Amino acid sequence: MQIKKLENELSEYVSEWLDARWQHWSFVYTSIHRDRRTGIYRLKQGEKLLDYLNSIMGIIEDHLGMDKGQHLIPSKFSSINQFAQFLQNFTQYLRDNYYLIETNFNKEHTDLIVVDIANMVNEIIEMSNRCLDIILVDDNVPIPYQQVKKSLYNGDVKEFISLLNSIIKSIPYLIHKEKFNEGYFHSFFHVALTLIGMRPLSEVATSDGRIDMVINCPKTIYIMEFKYSPNDKDLSKVALEQIKSKKYHQPYIIQQKPIVGIGYSFGEGTREITNYRDETLYVPGITLV
Repeated sequence: MQIKKLENELSEYVSEWLDARWQHWSFVYTSIHRDRRTGIYRLKQGEKLLDYLNSIMGIIEDHLGMDKGQHLIPSKFSSINQFAQFLQNFTQYLRDNYYLIETNFNKEHTDLIVVDIANMVNEIIEMSNRCLDIILVDDNVPIPYQQVKKSLYNGDVKEFISLLNSIIKSIPYLIHKEKFNEGYFHSFFHVALTLIGMRPLSEVATSDGRIDMVINCPKTIYIMEFKYSPNDKDLSKVALEQIKSKKYHQPYIIQQKPIVGIGYSFGEGTREITNYRDETLYVPGITLV
């Protein structure tokens, strides 16, 4: 797709998306502020939640709000890459602070406030995903790398692991001479998936720790945990159990998509994924974990 055509498509999409929602969001925002002492301030972390809302509204207005005749690029962003980086950073910020939404439900009338904010955040994340899908579609990506993405999108975890190991084995020996540990493998994983347009989120903060990696595909969300063993011991079960025991999937239930946990084990000797365990943690309408 030509650059100018892509810029126009993104600008038109964001403009129409925001026009359809801004009036309602402004009403919600004004109402929450007006009634804050009898409403949001009654919540356990109400002040922080209000700060979160203030920040979201400010970021949207400053970075996405356009006057008539303006275009997203170059009026707000110098390039498509700069816009894509903004979306990734904004989405990460929303996810890092999503615990403020989850921890403030108290089965009172104030839950309506939390629901309004949750709906807003989810709409923004969906918009961001849509824009990044437009940006990251690239027909020139080599076929093996397309297959990695396709395998995970189709839920074929076994094929996904097999293809990733093929990529790992293709790395020159000199690269492998660097210190090999969990951080090394995690970094490789993140870079490789980013290059093929998978948009992984690393070190995602939750109320009970940090998730190693989250990949939010169109139809499924994958929660991933990595475990390294210097003696090639299989730690995939330990990794999966950590995902389950810490309930890493719970912040993503509100998106109403299947959620799959994957625990990876990799070792010094093989320098590849030696084993993995996956388990479906959530299916819309069904309680599993």
